Amino acid sequence: MVELFKDGNVMAIKTDCINEVDFNEQFSDAVHSMIEDNRFEHDWAFQFATWLPQYAEICCVFRGYKSANVHKHQVLIAGETHINGLELIAKASTHKKEEKGAKKNG
Repeated sequence: MVELFKDGNVMAIKTDCINEVDFNEQFSDAVHSMIEDNRFEHDWAFQFATWLPQYAEICCVFRGYKSANVHKHQVLIAGETHINGLELIAKASTHKKEEKGAKKNG
């Protein structure tokens, strides 16, 4: 699961992915859903300038680097770590893909 949170200029990424490959796929799906929904249509330079460094921080943690900006509990969160007041603006999960695969096989 990857969730993207935002409140004005305060943004955060939350994930429970266990590896970088899953995180990359689900982060890409979440961003893709925002693009398809025309969110931030004229503001993507700012969005990427904020989301991509957070994305990179989480990838570095998956690669074994320590980061003061990523807090690891049961999930990884980059950016604003107090996400309770932030709006959940995108979400992606492997659960949808697993269900689709089960329907094809079953």
